[in-house]
Formats: sequence, structure tokens, C-alpha cells
Amino acid sequence: MSHEAGSGISSSVDGPFHDGELEIQRRAGVLDEARAVGRIVGSRVPAGAARFLAGQRLAVASSLEAAGRVWASLLSGPAGFITAVDAELLSLATQPAESDRLARNLAARPELGLLVLDPWTRQRMRFNGRGLLT
Repeated sequence: MSHEAGSGISSSVDGPFHDGELEIQRRAGVLDEARAVGRIVGSRVPAGAARFLAGQRLAVASSLEAAGRVWASLLSGPAGFITAVDAELLSLATQPAESDRLARNLAARPELGLLVLDPWTRQRMRFNGRGLLT
């Protein structure tokens, strides 16, 4: 599975958040705080990501069904199954479960969010882009 990390990230004044996220932040009264945090979000895979990704065994992918409903998929593998190919491309050495909708969703709509989690240290990295199963 490949994931272009840079695609789909907004460089607008509002930062990396899509309209739905901005609306939730506005309703919660934290729009200014979200904008401040959004300034640390970049459009490329950070240089230090390779070291973090090399030790991870768990990621959650979010995709959209053709009708636009959000689907979450659990992806796992041995430590290092996620690698940064370059500053704009991640490679995941795994496939979703056969019963998972991820492959069908990406065929219809390639937008993909990826949350890489380290449950032991509570560290995480989020990537937005487009996904392609290979």
C-alpha cells in the first residue's frame, strides 16, 4: 500500500484542517487554539518521521466510501512495516483484511488519512493524502 502524504493538505490560512474539522473546532470554541496547533503541521513527511515509523506496528487508516461515509481500518505489521520512501510518499508493507472496505473505498475515492500510533509512549503521527493499494 502506498500513501502520498503531501496530497490533500491545505496550505490555507486555516491550516491543515478540512471544513468539517473547522466546524467542530468552532462549535467547541477552540478554533484559535486549533489554528495555532495547525501551524506545526506540514505538507511533507518530516525528517524525523523515519525513526518514529521504524518502530511502529499499528496504524489506523480513514477512507471514504463512494457515498462519502467515513470508514476506519486497522492496519498492523511487524515493527517498520511503515516506511517513508521520500518526503512525500509512505509505503506500508501490509494489506487490509479481506472483509475490510479499504480497498473498495480507495478504488472509488483515493483520499486517505493515516494515524500511526505508539500506544506505549502515546506518541502519534497523522498523515493526509491519497492511498493506492499495490
